[in-house]
Amino acid sequence: MIVAYDGIRAALNPSGLGNYSRFILDAVERHLPAIEPHVYLPLSDGSGLYQPQGRARLQHPHRWPGGLLARTLWRRRLARRVAADGAAVFHGLSNELPVRLHSHGLRGVVTIHDLIYLRYPQYFSAIDRRLYDRRYRRSVAEADRIIAVSQQTADDLMRYYGAPAGRIDVVGQGCAPFFYEIERRPAPQPLVLYVGAFDPRKNIALIVEAAARLQ
Repeated sequence: MIVAYDGIRAALNPSGLGNYSRFILDAVERHLPAIEPHVYLPLSDGSGLYQPQGRARLQHPHRWPGGLLARTLWRRRLARRVAADGAAVFHGLSNELPVRLHSHGLRGVVTIHDLIYLRYPQYFSAIDRRLYDRRYRRSVAEADRIIAVSQQTADDLMRYYGAPAGRIDVVGQGCAPFFYEIERRPAPQPLVLYVGAFDPRKNIALIVEAAARLQ
């Protein structure tokens, strides 16, 4: 079965959503031989940060220069091409599905990572909040299945977008094998390890405060 995947984040994003997309695509290639993955990329050639294992077919339907508006236009033209390539299902790996999937006979699965722009709007500009809300709300409404990466995200989907619980599956994010292969060394002193971006919405100040109280 051909399953189409949104490769935008896998190709262009070096952190969070990009890591998730690359992990899923790699896992599909390695462990699901019944699936023929088609990865749709917004590049004229190549795969950017995404390095396929060999089974994935890279598709380059339309090039776009970047930015939210261009990304939206790219997705508007995508469903027809995906259907013509023979896919049965499209999996949006980063909160969004192409427009008019069902009118082209496609089923849609979307992974929603969070609705932080609704929970903490102070961290986002007004235009970003409107764009995210419009695009993600539509994708949630049109998806046949919704993957939430946490129970909190599932609860937010039901609270803010009225998503039916029966269409939501909570599937935690995976962890690449090399993270389990760390050489164990005794720490010279007690430490706290934080992995993530230095961004106010990551609540890093609370980690620093808690660590100070533990000393």
